[in-house]
Amino acid sequence: MDISEEGIKFLERLEGVRKFPYPDSKGLLTIGVGHLLTEAELDTKLIIIGTESVKWSAGLTDDQADVLFKQDISPIVNALNRALGKFPLRQSQFDALVSVTFNIGIGNMRASTFISDIKSNKIVDVPRAIMLWNKPSEIRGRRTKEAMLFSTGIYS
Repeated sequence: MDISEEGIKFLERLEGVRKFPYPDSKGLLTIGVGHLLTEAELDTKLIIIGTESVKWSAGLTDDQADVLFKQDISPIVNALNRALGKFPLRQSQFDALVSVTFNIGIGNMRASTFISDIKSNKIVDVPRAIMLWNKPSEIRGRRTKEAMLFSTGIYS
């Protein structure tokens, strides 16, 4: 599966789209749609977007932010597909999992209860397992939206 256009818009609403670097909730420099600047990007002051080296401190264009976001989502989609195998999910369920994984990271996703629940065919338990990832406390609203998307298919 791949993330849908609705899923992309959902995640952009949750993350926000920022063309200039800003500190995230932990004070780490971020740009675009939740792209945490790496040590190499901080050191070189450059970010590779597509085939272009971009001086991130000057800000991103809409197109650059879009391409960077798709670059960042691609490994998450691939990791989820590997973790889930051929388990059949609705598109909204997959999109919800992409959103959660984008925020918690691939390693945490692989070890998560929500992946275990899916593999054990306990789909009804997945929204509860998504809600376990509620640290810091200000993330609770986001998790509620992701859990609701998973269970209802409504992109809020």
